Amino acid sequence: MGNVRARSSAVERCPDKTEVAGPTPAAPTKPMNILVVYFLAGIVQDVISTLNIRFIGTHRVLGAVVSSFAAIIVSMLVLYNILAKLEAKDSIPAIVAYATGIAAGTFLAMKLKLEVKK
Repeated sequence: MGNVRARSSAVERCPDKTEVAGPTPAAPTKPMNILVVYFLAGIVQDVISTLNIRFIGTHRVLGAVVSSFAAIIVSMLVLYNILAKLEAKDSIPAIVAYATGIAAGTFLAMKLKLEVKK
C-alpha cells in the first residue's frame, strides 16, 4: 500500500477545442439592454398596480388579490435581480431605469383609462 495513486475523473483528457457560433455564455449582458428590461418591467408593474387599485375600487376581490400578487412578484424579482446579479456600478442606473418605467406605467395607465369590467 505504499505507492497508491488515484485518478480524478475531473481531469479532462481530450479537451474539445472546436468553436461554436453565437455569444459566449459567460459574457455579461450589455448594460443598455438590461436597463431596457428594467424599464419595461417598471411599466408592467405599474399597469398591474393601477389595475389593482381599480379592482379594489370596484370590490372585485379575486382581481385585487391576483393583481396585487403579480405586482409584488414583479417588483421583488426586479429588486432581487438588481441587488444580487448586478455589480455596484450598474445597480444605480438599473434602479433609475426601473423607477422611470414605473413613472411611464403610471402615465400610460392614466392616459389609456384601463377599465375594469364588472
